[in-house]
Amino acid sequence: MDLPWGDLLSAVHKAAARVAPLHPHILAFGLGRSECLVAANRIGGMTALRNAIFMHTQKTAGTSIIHLARARYGEDNVASHADWLSLPRGTVEEKAFVSGHFGFAFVERLLGERYSFTFLRDPIDRIISLYSFCRSQPPEKYAIYRAASRLNLEEFIALGSRFSETPVEQFQCHSMIWNNQAWQLARGWDYKRENVDRDPIILDYDENDIFKLAKANLEKFDYVGFTETFAQDIGIIHQNLGLGDLQSVPHSNASSREFQPALSPRALAAIKAVTQLDQEIYAFAKKLFRRRSRRFWNFRFGI
Repeated sequence: MDLPWGDLLSAVHKAAARVAPLHPHILAFGLGRSECLVAANRIGGMTALRNAIFMHTQKTAGTSIIHLARARYGEDNVASHADWLSLPRGTVEEKAFVSGHFGFAFVERLLGERYSFTFLRDPIDRIISLYSFCRSQPPEKYAIYRAASRLNLEEFIALGSRFSETPVEQFQCHSMIWNNQAWQLARGWDYKRENVDRDPIILDYDENDIFKLAKANLEKFDYVGFTETFAQDIGIIHQNLGLGDLQSVPHSNASSREFQPALSPRALAAIKAVTQLDQEIYAFAKKLFRRRSRRFWNFRFGI
């Protein structure tokens, strides 16, 4: 169910009027479309399970969200991880809940018709978790798994150094390490375009372009959550999707089951060097979506 904005706002006002006849506008003041839908659900008794697009950046607690989506939407109505590459082109977009390790270039085509969200993670923690996860996987499956299986943490991070020409294995690992969160927001991975020699890659962009694009695209999402505040953020998303209160917080693919490397001062400095844009985007997102989160909970509890 996807009401026109005017009808949605009207529904909030009418529902609020039954609770606060003298100030029907207050409950909707300062809320966006998603928050107003929650308001209509909570006060007016509406039922609306919304279609969603979730940009799942690796090692940001996304697998936990996928398990939750499958339980609520049904297994056949959810696409996740690499489904967008393995399934026939165009079929993934028919699913009610679309997620995957794709970038904003993929997400952008579905904006407006779906509730859109993503999660970010502290860049240092994400790199450590990525390395640990890759070491636990079959090395023959992907280049980055092979690299993690034979390299220590500092050597692994070095694959994310900025370069222009490189061996194939290093190139495949580079965009998963060097400012990956910023790159996925700026453009990231998408379907291979037809009738072109090659698709744009991370090396085609300078750092300023990546940062500007990532910052602009971040604001187009309905919600951005953070791994560090996962329980609170997934509760808000659950409400915004029309699923009601979240009774328990799912956890899956947790790094506690992975190898945890020692972090030397040199390794820490190396991670900071290859995640500078990620750190800036992370700080920007914290400020932007902290305001949205505060508005939601203030409304939720009548503050």
